[in-house]
Amino acid sequence: MQRIEKTVFLSYRRTNVPWALAIAQSLTQNGFDVFFDFNGIASGDFEKVIIGNIKARAHFVVLLTPSALDRCGEATDWLRREIEIAIQTKRNIVPITLEGFDFATPKIGTQLTGSIEPLKKYNALSVPADYFQEAMARLRDRYLNLPLEAVLHPASSDALHAARKVQAAATAAPAVTEKELAEQNLFERGYSAKEIEERIWYLTESVRLRPAPKKESGVESHAESLDRNHAAGSKVKSQEDLEPSISAKTGFLRQALEDIEHSYDVTLEALSDALDLRDHDNPGHSKRVTAYSIAISRALGIVPAQIKVIARGAFLHDIGKMALPAHVLARKAKITAKEREEIQECCIRGYEELRSIPFLAESAEIVRSY
Repeated sequence: MQRIEKTVFLSYRRTNVPWALAIAQSLTQNGFDVFFDFNGIASGDFEKVIIGNIKARAHFVVLLTPSALDRCGEATDWLRREIEIAIQTKRNIVPITLEGFDFATPKIGTQLTGSIEPLKKYNALSVPADYFQEAMARLRDRYLNLPLEAVLHPASSDALHAARKVQAAATAAPAVTEKELAEQNLFERGYSAKEIEERIWYLTESVRLRPAPKKESGVESHAESLDRNHAAGSKVKSQEDLEPSISAKTGFLRQALEDIEHSYDVTLEALSDALDLRDHDNPGHSKRVTAYSIAISRALGIVPAQIKVIARGAFLHDIGKMALPAHVLARKAKITAKEREEIQECCIRGYEELRSIPFLAESAEIVRSY
């Protein structure tokens, strides 16, 4: 007998965490049971946790951005494997396409090959950032509100335990802001832009919108919240009642910090690549400078936290060149006195660009000293 199922597996690339979390929270608030790999499942648990939860859920929602399918050509890529399993087990597959993603793009065609090629045949839902809530209503009412005949496989105890942990962490997470989604859109636009100047502009704006990484303060904030509740007359039963909530919130914050760090570095790498493309005679320059800087820092015994600051400064040491006209960068002959002045001002320009961005404030000093 056909039935309406409200169980969802959400598949996504970790650079798109804000979008995935926003979708998961929206569905959960509307009565759906959602699993997505929010905390990072260990590779050895893939079979019993990830595959188990795909098979145990009726709907498979996959988040697609211009950068999401980059590694799907690799047989061991997790996103590819998740899509393969969903197709093989005949889940109700809903591709959610975000800013700039188009199945008709030649590059996408080269990535969706073999067993995942059928993905392009499914009815996709486009989700504009400005109409997120409307798109979520359409997802619930038109794409997930379907009578299904899919055979659901009972989840193992490990898969169920992992699902409960993920759901607790996602529930503890603060709501995703419009600013975070706008930043994601800018990154994806920059990633897919064909013109170098356009790519640099979008990636730079993406960096500007990034919030400063926060210190791990979830337990303290939670305690402050409890104090306010207590003052209002609510009673706390016991310390044991608090531990699961505190653990979930602290776990979320640790993972969120790691995801933010990774997402920042992906954006910075893309930006440095775009800057290098402006300088046709020196491809890969920023990556080489960064590699040397990290190697020297490690040899000097510098602590990892400071090496990250140094690496980011190295990645972006030439960001001030954005203000230089292309003909100056490409000049083979001797530069003029005015052009020399412009080049010498690049470091200060780069410093001014970065110092107002909280997570790059320390790295900006490196750019100024370059």
